[in-house]
Amino acid sequence: MEGKSTVIVMIGSETFGRRWINYEILNGWNRGKALLGVRIHRLLDHNGYQSYRGNNPFAQFNVNGVSMDRFVPIIDPGEVDSKAAYNSIAINLASYIDYAKQVRVSF
Repeated sequence: MEGKSTVIVMIGSETFGRRWINYEILNGWNRGKALLGVRIHRLLDHNGYQSYRGNNPFAQFNVNGVSMDRFVPIIDPGEVDSKAAYNSIAINLASYIDYAKQVRVSF
């Protein structure tokens, strides 16, 4: 995390509630980092299957009484095809990081 401005959380079917995911979210926020979620349920797993959409891990945390899932940007490529979803993430990631930084500044 050193030297990085943004913590990017890959949101899959088993991300919610994971100890180290929670640690990275809290540690990143407490260190002044921007937060960004990227849904990966459209990407293929090692067996060639798409996983199901997981719960938003930011919903577990509050800042000044506001749930993080209300303001942390989430990329959801919305593509049916894994290759198209990957391309959408790759093309748009930099702009989403910039937006996440703007959101962070407002807090």
